Amino acid sequence: MEKRSKFNYDLITVGLMYLLSFVFYKGTFSILNEGSRVFPRAIAIVAIFLATVLLIRSVVLKKREQYNFDEGQKIVVLTVFCVVYIFLMKYIGFYIATPLFLIASFKYLEVASKKVLMVIPISIDIIVLVCFDILFRVPIPMGTLIEPVLKSMNLI
Repeated sequence: MEKRSKFNYDLITVGLMYLLSFVFYKGTFSILNEGSRVFPRAIAIVAIFLATVLLIRSVVLKKREQYNFDEGQKIVVLTVFCVVYIFLMKYIGFYIATPLFLIASFKYLEVASKKVLMVIPISIDIIVLVCFDILFRVPIPMGTLIEPVLKSMNLI
């Protein structure tokens, strides 16, 4: 017989979803163009609706998700990787930080062969470069340490 926790972890999820959704919705008021507010507000409203569905399912219908916390260490390590990735991107830019992050994550999770370990990070950089930098001309973070070097070489 499966042992069931007395604590309803879905309530934490619902609370976080409500909090983030309301903060996100409130943030849409700072968007000047009214037409540009529609999609972010729709996302916030859908998230609030889904949080309510989870709340009803969990509390009223008594159907709770089963959570396995055995992999908690991996979640903490990958969260640290994400924080370091965001920090590094500011200084060394997207095109260097992303492959480093992906290679470190793949190695830690032991999910990739050496071939995959090299192909995926490089492919993602190339796809982002072509789609966003070249086609759509969306500025990609170059990093405060790398950008002066690229400018001095007339590469940007």
